[in-house]
Amino acid sequence: MGDFGEAVFLFTLNSRMGGFGEGVFLFTLNSRMGGFGEAVFLFTLNRRMGSFSEAVFLFTLNSRMGGFGEGVFLFTLNIRMGDFGEAVFLFTLNSRMGSFSEAVFLFTLNSRMGGFGEAVFLFTLNSRMGGFGEAVFLFTLNSRMGGFGEAVFLFTLNSRMGGFSEAVFSFTLNSRMGGFGEAVFSFTLNSRMGGFGEAVFLFTLNSRMGGFGEAVFSFTLNSRMGGGEELTG
Repeated sequence: MGDFGEAVFLFTLNSRMGGFGEGVFLFTLNSRMGGFGEAVFLFTLNRRMGSFSEAVFLFTLNSRMGGFGEGVFLFTLNIRMGDFGEAVFLFTLNSRMGSFSEAVFLFTLNSRMGGFGEAVFLFTLNSRMGGFGEAVFLFTLNSRMGGFGEAVFLFTLNSRMGGFSEAVFSFTLNSRMGGFGEAVFSFTLNSRMGGFGEAVFLFTLNSRMGGFGEAVFSFTLNSRMGGGEELTG
């Protein structure tokens, strides 16, 4: 009969000892066909132990096909434990495709914990695209905490574009605190354009305090142009 005899012998012998025979038979038979035997053996053996068999079968079977097996194994195993399986599956599957996996894993995992997942997903995904990720992360995270998110988003986004960020951040942040924001915005923005910023800052700030602003504005503006310092004297 050939090598088939060993399988039949083991099957018959073990069938006398209990249900283990089917596993040995399939293992020996398939081991003649290639590496598929280990999967069938583990599948049949574990089927006696409970639902763990599906995971082992898929793991061993797919491990023959490539790295996909780890994902299927973890997915099936963890799906028994709860929703965590989807995260592990996506993580392992995508880790084969590139760095996108960390984002999918964190997104799925954290989405179970609350709204934090969207931030982590956008942060990780965009961090792969460039520095834009920090802005999206801070924006989404802080938007959960209150209106502070717009400031952080604009600050981080614009900090990538140049010095404009400090102005946008100060303006948005301070606009939350009151009218002081316009002054800070004008000061920082114009300070990028030259010495004109100090005048605008002092003018706007003092105009909040009373009529003193016009004098300070004229003094500072003219002091930049020359000979205007007598205006406040």
